[in-house]
Amino acid sequence: MDLIARINQHCADSATQILQYGEELATPLALAAEKLVESLLQDGKILLCADAHCQALASYAASRLLTRLQLARPGLAALHLSGDASLLAALQATDSLDTVFARQIEVLGHQQDALLLLCSDQPGPSLLRAIAAAHERGLMVIALVGPAGAALAAQLQEQDVLLEVHCTDPARVHELYLLALHCLCDALDCLLLGVEA
Repeated sequence: MDLIARINQHCADSATQILQYGEELATPLALAAEKLVESLLQDGKILLCADAHCQALASYAASRLLTRLQLARPGLAALHLSGDASLLAALQATDSLDTVFARQIEVLGHQQDALLLLCSDQPGPSLLRAIAAAHERGLMVIALVGPAGAALAAQLQEQDVLLEVHCTDPARVHELYLLALHCLCDALDCLLLGVEA
C-alpha cells in the first residue's frame, strides 16, 4: 500500500468536498450568524448539544465562543450541554437518558436563547427531545445535520435554520462541520465587532 498516495487522496477528497459544500452552506451559515447575533444582543446565550460523534465539536465550538476564534472580543455566552456521569446517573434513576439535553434546556433555556445542535448520524431520541424542549421554551434552533438528519430537519420550525451537509463520508462530514463552526464563529465576530469583509 502506498500510504503517501492514500494521504494525498484524502487531502484531495477533502478539498473537493469543501469546495462543493462550502457554497451550499454559505447562505444558511450567514443567516444562522445573523440570528445568533440577534439572540446575543438580547442577552441570550447559545446552548450547544450534539450526538455522540459530534460531542467534541460542540465542546470545541462552545470554547471558541466563550474565548475567541481569531479576533479579540469579549466572551460570548455559550454553554455545551453535556451528559456528565453525575447527570446521567441522576437521569437514569429518576427519568430517562433520552431527556439528557431536554432537561437542561427546560432548566437553563430562555426565550432569547438559541440552541445550536450538531448531528452527523441518525438523530437519537435525546436530540429530538432537545428540539421539542427548545421550541417549548421559545428558543430558536440551528441544526447542523448530515445526510441521515431528515427526522431532525422535519422538527424544525420557520424561525429555525437548517445547515445540511449531504456528504456521506464520515471523515469529510466532520471536516465540513469544523469548517462550518469556524465560519460561524468568524461571522459572529465580524457582525458583533463591525468588521468589514
